[in-house]
Amino acid sequence: MYQAALPGPARPPADTAPAMTHRLTYVSRAGDLQHLREILETSRVRNAEAGITGALCLLDGVYMQCLEGKLPALQEAYRRIARDTRHGDLRLLKLEAVQRRYFEHWSLALLTWTDETRAMYEFFMPEGEHDLYDIDADKASTLLRTLSQSKNWLAA
Repeated sequence: MYQAALPGPARPPADTAPAMTHRLTYVSRAGDLQHLREILETSRVRNAEAGITGALCLLDGVYMQCLEGKLPALQEAYRRIARDTRHGDLRLLKLEAVQRRYFEHWSLALLTWTDETRAMYEFFMPEGEHDLYDIDADKASTLLRTLSQSKNWLAA
């Protein structure tokens, strides 16, 4: 069941287990990239206050973000992102209950692209499928789990 009050193209389900940790993954088209620092600074503060951890990937004008925390906090963060004009074509990939966080120590980390991370990305996105926006939910989850092991994150 979807929560009707949540704006955006896809809505996370209503809170059914508030004590559980959830992971929300979405993609969006990046607006003006000069706002990236502001997005990171603001999100890191808000996420820490809400008990949210996560990571942001930016590749070729597309954001893929993974947020982890309690469901009500994730729902509120997703509503905020849906209203943010710096994100276009917001698409929810997956919302799931999880046993553990991938990014438990980071209020929001930014992936830096190196030969290592690009090789990981290309493994999951074969030739001809290089638009991160088009990644399917299962590939996104596996890619994020793999990338979480990389040392190429700017954490805070």
